Amino acid sequence: MGTDSKHQDRARRREERAARRAVRQEERVHRRQGLRAVMEQHRTFMDEFKASGSRIKKMDHPLAEVIRTNQRNGHVVEAIRKYFKGLMGANPARPEDPTT
Repeated sequence: MGTDSKHQDRARRREERAARRAVRQEERVHRRQGLRAVMEQHRTFMDEFKASGSRIKKMDHPLAEVIRTNQRNGHVVEAIRKYFKGLMGANPARPEDPTT
């Protein structure tokens, strides 16, 4: 009787670990996709920045618009952070991430 309960407990813990692993794997995939999107946008922005002769006013990239809009009110850094955070998207598995 005691060994059956031990085996059931072990099986239950094994299933719980497997479920946690699956959730973590999904979170890693989501984070990796978000980082790739951010890096691609940054590369695109920098290519256009070089092509425009380092003139934000001549650029059509969405981030250039964010920078132009916020230069007047002095919140450029925060606006850039929000832009890239928006690209990362909210993690559906963990909507309230205390580290961000």
